[in-house]
Amino acid sequence: MGLPGSETWASIEPVEKGWSKDRKYYAVSQSGEELLVRLSMAEEADDKKREISVMEQIAAVGVIMSRPRYHGLNGDAFYAVYSWVRGESLEDALPTLSEAEQYALGIKAGRVLKTMHTVDAPADREPWGSRMRRKIGIHQSRYDDSGIYIPGQEHAKAYIEANLHLLEGRPQVLQHGDFHPGNLILTPDHEIGVIDFNRWDYGDPWEEFYKAAYFSREVSIPFTRGQIEGYFDGPPPELFYRLLALYLADIILFSAVWATQFGDKEVQGMKDRAQVILADYDNFTRFVPGWVE
Repeated sequence: MGLPGSETWASIEPVEKGWSKDRKYYAVSQSGEELLVRLSMAEEADDKKREISVMEQIAAVGVIMSRPRYHGLNGDAFYAVYSWVRGESLEDALPTLSEAEQYALGIKAGRVLKTMHTVDAPADREPWGSRMRRKIGIHQSRYDDSGIYIPGQEHAKAYIEANLHLLEGRPQVLQHGDFHPGNLILTPDHEIGVIDFNRWDYGDPWEEFYKAAYFSREVSIPFTRGQIEGYFDGPPPELFYRLLALYLADIILFSAVWATQFGDKEVQGMKDRAQVILADYDNFTRFVPGWVE
């Protein structure tokens, strides 16, 4: 590939999974070390360097993950080389396991997420309430202008309007941004590894769980329950469910708009997920989803 260090690689092959626009490769060095190589556009270098800095902070608290090794510019590309997390994607592994095993892995995943959330956001961040209100406003405006229609949208919008006050005073931490089985690895010793940090952000730690209710839930409900209870070391407070419903009411409308960049199939997939969420919450007449009971 002509990248620094690539002369020591015995093999390299593309990695096709994931939503990232980065080009990803699996490489094995001549000494047998497994590596992840990511290539981005050179103009993304500053963003990618911030991402690497964030990953180093998360690695420092002991999370099993792709750890940054080295990076730089190579022509019109920014390259970054990471350690490879050996194991099987949880997205593939969970359906092969018993419900008890799925739940136990959810407990582990929740504890991993809790560990990640020990990394606080910078003190000068805009308060979450004003920031998220603005974000929701942008989402709704883009949805309304898109021409996309989600049956039941009025119920989601009504729940949002009635519960915006819950955003005030929320803490902010470093978020993975895409924490679900597709980005989690079941390691050979049955632990949870974390990959793909390119959607990291700072925000309400409980906002992370909308991906669990949106994506993890369709892979394994026992795992999703376990993640919540592992995070809270037991049942969560009522406020958690009220806020999770708020984040989901927002995202079921905007996700279909976001997916337009990936084509009609992905848009339809998001519209289908919206109907699942609306059913889970009885058109947001309840704030605890049906699958919890």
